Amino acid sequence: MIALLEWIYCDSVQNLEEEVALELFQVADKFLVSGLKDVCEEYLVKHLRMENVIDRAILGNLVDSSKLIKAATNFIIKHIDELFEKDDIRRLPNPILKSICKGGK
Repeated sequence: MIALLEWIYCDSVQNLEEEVALELFQVADKFLVSGLKDVCEEYLVKHLRMENVIDRAILGNLVDSSKLIKAATNFIIKHIDELFEKDDIRRLPNPILKSICKGGK
């Protein structure tokens, strides 16, 4: 993966795209590359949308990303009516559902 090499050699990633950010986020978590994980996390938080927020909340839960979980939870709360019309919301882990019910706390 070119973006990972770019991070290793340059300590930055240029022109980050969503699919690359998703993959790098998980790789950075697995190999404990915290700076890269932070960059990808910021990207994913900034690019939350109705179409991806459930998947991002699940991912945040899997890699223990409190920032991504909090951003996704707040997004879900803000758009709760639209999201409850989708079946995807049933895939959320119980801790995130509890947080939503408590208003994000």
